[in-house]
Amino acid sequence: MQVTHLLHLETSTAGKDVAVNPADTEEAIWAFLCEAQVDGFEEARRKMLIVQTDPRPYMRRAYELFRGKCSEEDLAKEGANLSSPAAFYALLYLGLYAEARDEADKARNYIHASVATPYGKANRDYMAGLARVHLLIRKWI
Repeated sequence: MQVTHLLHLETSTAGKDVAVNPADTEEAIWAFLCEAQVDGFEEARRKMLIVQTDPRPYMRRAYELFRGKCSEEDLAKEGANLSSPAAFYALLYLGLYAEARDEADKARNYIHASVATPYGKANRDYMAGLARVHLLIRKWI
């Protein structure tokens, strides 16, 4: 189990957070990622938390990808404008999705690409930091 996933393993807390904030797409995805490590990808998908529509198109697509309702290409299109935060998030979630499917090379490439976006390079928010730490822990840099 990866250290970055251990940081988010409190899935019961994620479920409670979604109950309080039913639009918390990121909580649902992180709970999925934790459950996929323990129960496998398909079981995590089956149990994935249901959330309301996220106002951010790229997060709606990321959620749909993890639910099996769209393709990787659909999410990649949301991040086509590399100068926007959407590019960073689309690439990061594509990488995390690939890793949950045991596609390490693909995951590494996507997460590397996420931190190489202008948002990934310049932004100091916790998700940009998480992507960099994930690469370090996995020894991908």
